[in-house]
This record gives sequence, C-alpha cells and structure tokens, in this order.
Amino acid sequence: MASTPIAPAPFTPEGEVEVRTRFDGRWSPGFEVVACERDTCTVRRRSDGVVLPTPFGVGEVRPRSPR
Repeated sequence: MASTPIAPAPFTPEGEVEVRTRFDGRWSPGFEVVACERDTCTVRRRSDGVVLPTPFGVGEVRPRSPR
C-alpha cells in the first residue's frame, strides 16, 4: 500500500519554513513544505518555486522563526 504524502502537524501547506543547510548547518529561511512521508520532507524554494530534489529529515525543517 503506497503512502500518501501529507504535511506534518507543525507545518502548514505553503507555510514558510526554514531548513538546516548541509553546507554549514545554519538555518536558512525562504522554503515551504510540499509533502512529508514518514521522517522526510520535500521542500520548495519560495523565491523561484523550485522543489529541491533531495528530501530533508524532519529534524532539518522547522517553522519559520518570528523576526
């Protein structure tokens, strides 16, 4: 049975999130969750609408921090 992608509870569809960069481990804003399955999330870059090809672990995505 195939799993259906869903947004996890702390993330709202098309709500802005930050992702932990793999380059230096800093949090980078400007993304939104497209789908989540089990322990990974697919995200889209809000600036140009590109869906990143590599999913992030749920620990590498967090709701956008208030500024």
